[in-house]
Amino acid sequence: MSLLAVLALSQAAYGLWASLVTTLFSQPLLRLILIAAVAAHIGEGLYAFALATRLGLHATRSGWALQTLVLGFPSLRLLLAKRSRQPVE
Repeated sequence: MSLLAVLALSQAAYGLWASLVTTLFSQPLLRLILIAAVAAHIGEGLYAFALATRLGLHATRSGWALQTLVLGFPSLRLLLAKRSRQPVE
């Protein structure tokens, strides 16, 4: 995500990348990909917060949300595994 942000937002970095690596993805396309990725991470973080609340993890729900916002699906997968281990009511 960091490299994507630098390439999407810095003309100089994209110019260097284009001259040394590839021009397969244009800078406007990289910006769209960055926006979509950030939106996905925010959505996952909000879902993690709601899921942790439903699982009764009130003390750690903000931590789950922040961790999922930063790490994305690998963190959310841990929370989903916790859900699957909960007994069905």
